[in-house]
Amino acid sequence: MSLLEFPIRRYQFTLVAFALLVALGVTSFRNIPRQEDPYFPISTFQIIVVYPGAEPQDVERLVVKPIEDRISELDDIKKIESDSNDGLAVIVPEFYGFVDTEEKYDEVVREINALRPTLPPEITRLEIKKINPGLVNIVQFALVSEDAPYRELEDYARDLKDALKTLDGVRTSETWAYPDRELRVALDLPRMAELRLAPGKVMQALQSENA
Repeated sequence: MSLLEFPIRRYQFTLVAFALLVALGVTSFRNIPRQEDPYFPISTFQIIVVYPGAEPQDVERLVVKPIEDRISELDDIKKIESDSNDGLAVIVPEFYGFVDTEEKYDEVVREINALRPTLPPEITRLEIKKINPGLVNIVQFALVSEDAPYRELEDYARDLKDALKTLDGVRTSETWAYPDRELRVALDLPRMAELRLAPGKVMQALQSENA
């Protein structure tokens, strides 16, 4: 009996085998994990640098170029893309797909931390982000004004962030690109000398209020 004759003559066996295959396929389909946006590691990172008041050419020369030179020395680097704007730099290094994503992230963080002391001290934010393919639906808003201070824009941005968080389907909402608030205190040293008040006392008072 040939191989082709067997399933025809023994059709009962063929029907049972076919039914088992169908049942196995249905069971596998029902039990296999499914996600709308399945997670898989991507060896691409985003380095965000906020440098308030700097022009694009200064951002390129003082921030982007040193970071690119440092990151390009790492092994398995595929390409580096960057974007320089007024007061903002975004550098995106991409590694080959066969590398360990977590290991490369640690290497990038290590190199940036080693480079940080040589970058301009006016930088208010330097952040390294992993690119998560699960966060595919991203909407960005930019608040721009020619004369509004950073503090006012920050207040508007925080209000918008809080409003967006209340919407259905919004996983997270973030604000960035504005400098941290600072309070500068000018001491009247002659007057403090008359009052026999040490500068350390003023610092302690400010720290206690801030706590």
